Amino acid sequence: MNNDNDNDDAGLSPLMHQVAGCHSGTPSNILINLKGQILKPYKPISNPTFDPDKDVNTKTDPKDLIPVTLNELQFYTILKNSTKSDFVLLREIAPKFYGSQFIRGTDHLILEDLTYGMKSPCVMDLKIGKDRYYPGRSPDKAKLDTVKYPCLHEFGFCVTGIKLSNPSTGEVDFHLMPKITRKFSSEEVAEHVRKFLHFGEKRSEILHKKVVEGGSRILNWASTQRSIFLRGSSLLFIYDAAGLKDTEDENEKNTLNIKVRTIDFAHPFHSFGEEDTNYVDGLSNLVQLLKTGKLPK
Repeated sequence: MNNDNDNDDAGLSPLMHQVAGCHSGTPSNILINLKGQILKPYKPISNPTFDPDKDVNTKTDPKDLIPVTLNELQFYTILKNSTKSDFVLLREIAPKFYGSQFIRGTDHLILEDLTYGMKSPCVMDLKIGKDRYYPGRSPDKAKLDTVKYPCLHEFGFCVTGIKLSNPSTGEVDFHLMPKITRKFSSEEVAEHVRKFLHFGEKRSEILHKKVVEGGSRILNWASTQRSIFLRGSSLLFIYDAAGLKDTEDENEKNTLNIKVRTIDFAHPFHSFGEEDTNYVDGLSNLVQLLKTGKLPK
């Protein structure tokens, strides 16, 4: 349900656990409400070549990227209501969608706050796909990608933000935003992923297992769906450090709150029955890193 009341912002506050996200070239001012929801700014026109009257049953040029929607709100609306199997499965691995709201002079999506109820959230955002081109994107920005995102260019994914809280104290060990993380070399990316997962520590066995399962589930969807190509999409890994316990009790270990979601749908394109190899290849490399703690050779 849309809410266009520009003054209806009571109870809103900044999302303190934000690690990534840009809007119009600057960090997004993502807000949270009291209902376990975030309000994320979106561009009303993120795909200027979108034509609702264009025939999308055939593809005349193999290089064409034909937008599915004008913006992210339209895509989430389709995702929420679709009975198409590819979209039904995607809906299960994406944040819940509650509509939109125009507040403080900006259009916002209303989405599930994946950190809601967590005492010490740990958050990692990774951009997926070596090719970030979409119609309307500046060619100059595309050229800068290889410099700005060295790991993205090499392996098809990169860390765009990360926040790690200490399981023992609850204090934040580090909170790194895209200005820093996008410059990570491939080894620095691997190092921070290992730190995020407390790789090799006994108390993180369940965390490691569930994160790999979550990443593999999204990879399975991406490898089998033939409806869309995604550009500029991300994966979000979240868990509550307060649940990482040194315990032999399996029931206590399984109380760890872990969420793995695919996010950012501003640039979906018709795939015409083809595999989204750009997304799949990057995600495959990421899942290998999650499993082994090492990047592919």
